[in-house]
Amino acid sequence: PVPFHAVDGRPVFVLFVLLSSTSRRHLHLLSRLSYCVRDDSFIRFLEERPDPETLFARIAEVESRLE
Repeated sequence: PVPFHAVDGRPVFVLFVLLSSTSRRHLHLLSRLSYCVRDDSFIRFLEERPDPETLFARIAEVESRLE
């Protein structure tokens, strides 16, 4: 974790970078990401530092609940 002076005072353990070709796509991705990080079990999952394959599988699982 990095002491990033977050509003809640807690150290930051994960950063997300969103790159997209349009503002609309960016907002769509940001919306889905915000849905994921509101789930405490997803945050605990991220704290475990999953490998990319496991991370993408978990994201796909969360996205399937949105549709």
